[in-house]
Amino acid sequence: ETCGTHSKYMRAVYPTKTFPNHYTIVTGLYPESHGIIDNNMYDVGLDAHFSLSGEEKFKPEWWKGQPVWLTAMSQNLKAGTFFWPGSDVAIGGTYPTLYTKYNGSIPYEERISGILKWLDNAQPERPDIYTLYIEQPDSSGHSFGPVSAGVIKALQEADKAVGMLMDGLKQRNLHKCVNLIVLADHGMEKTYCKKLEYMTNYFKEVDFYLYAGPAARIRAKNVPNDYFTCSKHGIVYTACCRRSPQHFKPYLTPDLPKRFHYANNIRIDKVHLLVDRQWLAVRDKSYSSCDGGNHGYNNEFKSMEAIFLAYGPSFKEKTEVDAFENIEVYNLMCDLLHIAPAENNGTHGSLNHLLKKPFYNPSHPKEVSSPSSCPVSSLIPADDLGCNCTQTSIGSTEELNERLNLTTEEIKKASSSHLPYGRPKVLQKEKVYCLLSHHQYVSGYSYDIRMPLWTAYTVNKP
Repeated sequence: ETCGTHSKYMRAVYPTKTFPNHYTIVTGLYPESHGIIDNNMYDVGLDAHFSLSGEEKFKPEWWKGQPVWLTAMSQNLKAGTFFWPGSDVAIGGTYPTLYTKYNGSIPYEERISGILKWLDNAQPERPDIYTLYIEQPDSSGHSFGPVSAGVIKALQEADKAVGMLMDGLKQRNLHKCVNLIVLADHGMEKTYCKKLEYMTNYFKEVDFYLYAGPAARIRAKNVPNDYFTCSKHGIVYTACCRRSPQHFKPYLTPDLPKRFHYANNIRIDKVHLLVDRQWLAVRDKSYSSCDGGNHGYNNEFKSMEAIFLAYGPSFKEKTEVDAFENIEVYNLMCDLLHIAPAENNGTHGSLNHLLKKPFYNPSHPKEVSSPSSCPVSSLIPADDLGCNCTQTSIGSTEELNERLNLTTEEIKKASSSHLPYGRPKVLQKEKVYCLLSHHQYVSGYSYDIRMPLWTAYTVNKP
């Protein structure tokens, strides 16, 4: 709060897991687009299982999109990564210029020293962008819960590491030259072994594979043979509204809330359990990793919110900004490097308000088709649409239609109310349409398809 810029919070992508969110931050893509849809997953096309503990995660075919270190390198910059999910993988056949293969036993001090040594390189060999990963306080949050002495100690360790980095920058007289972003991938929720939803309470026979936890998924047990024939509709039906209270809701993956952007990938299993906060969906009573903390829940839960702090010559000072999604950070990093981002799900320029002098200033595209006004030739419809309703309480059809024939002043009032920021621009060629104004809304009516291309209206707060 005393220097740099920070957000009220940063919203993680769903599921609020480590690998999906770390890779979203450096690609600007939702997990369904970059392919790392969870820390553990199965790809039927590859017939392979991805996990944090296995060697499969080092294979490039799992990692889609272009991480920021490759974006930088493709534009003649250098990148140094002292840990980051995906940074020790030859994505697209290429590693970062300088990188260290992940080893969680390397002390934080050694990681910071590694970054500082790279900064000491001669200019031609010095990276332009760096990544650094610190496990805490996530590890302690899992062990002790988010509000615990263990997490306080872990925060002190992380703070000490950041302090060491800042001291190193000051010793090199770089503390006013480097743009620094400190962020988290997700939050943490308290969990209890007494708050478990057992699948054995819902199914006579649990003859499927369950990815247990706060973002549970279900697939066939025998893969790849039964992957596409598993009775997903039957599973959802059996698990739906069977107990009261029930602390999860089963979904066919395409029916999940669209704001999750979590459906369009073969790795996302076809049945998903959206779990209540503090609860876990598990197979049976043999599950024991439950007391402490966990994450993966709905990304709108307050406990899943992440931090975002930024400091350096490009960032505004003593500034708090509203929350934003972590898909926006990739474009921001590209702007700090003065490079063009790869295609991504973020909105380029949406974080310009964090910067003293934005590098990229979006401009509105030029309109291709402009509207005419909708003429009124007659108040009697040319086509009655087969309607034979009898209007008894309000005047004649002609009188009713007269209400739709707004005066010039009424049209101005409708535009002011329903188009306060101007009308939508039509970017398709050869679209013939007119502005059709009503008291309650304004439409861009297409002569080609005989229906609105768009409709604008304002809803007043109650």
